[in-house]
Amino acid sequence: MSNQTTQHLAWVDFSKGICIIGVVVMYAGMKLGDVGWVQHVIDFMKPFRMPDFFLLSGLFLGRAMKRPFRDYADKRVLHYLYFFFLWTLIFFLFRAVAVKIGLFVANDGDDSLLFRLREPYAMLWFIQLLPVLCLVTRACSGVPAWIMVGIGVLLQSFPVHLDAWGLIANFSERFIYFYCGYRFASLFFSLAGLAQEKVGVAICGLVLWAAANFVFVWNGLHELPLISVLLGLAGAMATIVAGSLLSKTDVCHWLRYLGQNSLVVYLGFYLPMLCFIPVIRKVQMLMARFMAIDQGTIAVIVGVVSIMSALVLYWVTRRGAFFFLFKRPSWVSLLQQPVGVEHKRKQPQGA
Repeated sequence: MSNQTTQHLAWVDFSKGICIIGVVVMYAGMKLGDVGWVQHVIDFMKPFRMPDFFLLSGLFLGRAMKRPFRDYADKRVLHYLYFFFLWTLIFFLFRAVAVKIGLFVANDGDDSLLFRLREPYAMLWFIQLLPVLCLVTRACSGVPAWIMVGIGVLLQSFPVHLDAWGLIANFSERFIYFYCGYRFASLFFSLAGLAQEKVGVAICGLVLWAAANFVFVWNGLHELPLISVLLGLAGAMATIVAGSLLSKTDVCHWLRYLGQNSLVVYLGFYLPMLCFIPVIRKVQMLMARFMAIDQGTIAVIVGVVSIMSALVLYWVTRRGAFFFLFKRPSWVSLLQQPVGVEHKRKQPQGA
């Protein structure tokens, strides 16, 4: 692998690492309620946290577009559908057991498995949406880019909401970022290369972007039509620049590792978080007599433990009978497998 290719992969991994931390911190905030100073970080990242993830997910789609549809559907559709169905079932069984032992309270509404395949648990909506985005983008590959961008901007600015199916709103709000990642991938790669060449300019650009993003968020303007699209794209580009700068250093290799295993963390952090929060609350109450732990620190501890739990689960299962938790088995494929050939299990693709 050439140094140039390695650098390209490095900044993508660093950028994904930043995104996955933002996702984990956001869910920690949702579950804890009060997260102190961490709430400012959550609010700051809101305009670009998920747009960045979708844009990065579309970066390498152009290469896959050149393949036959069967190969494309296997790599870009079935791959994510497998993890969506598997982890929906895992979440469903976990919740059923948790309700049985009194850890959770049963929902009054529909909480069947079929309902959860339509309205996913927590963060699984992202995995549900990816194959849809891949199929739509493939089907519209012949449509001029300016038309697709226009449609994407309109959908994001005025999303279609259906109470019966949240997937429609999620598609409306995120398609533009995924499509831009696919269609304008060369521009984003050029931006990353330029940031690595002109470090000073890149740092100044990040400072100006951070100030502008803060002003819009602070004044509650970040969700306005058109402004939300611009902030999402600007934030995604800022994360790419930040990832490019980090890829030139010898620090934060752990962040790149998180990016390389973003799908592992994304799938595996939530259930440990649900289990750990009641424990940390009890510890916090016991320690309150001796010392007070601020809510921001609690949120950071919850986030770190959740991420580490996902990685530990991956390390423990990747070579055992439960490897299928994070690696798609070879028999779950649309491609014809050679008879009598044992395939090497691949690393999980990043989210």
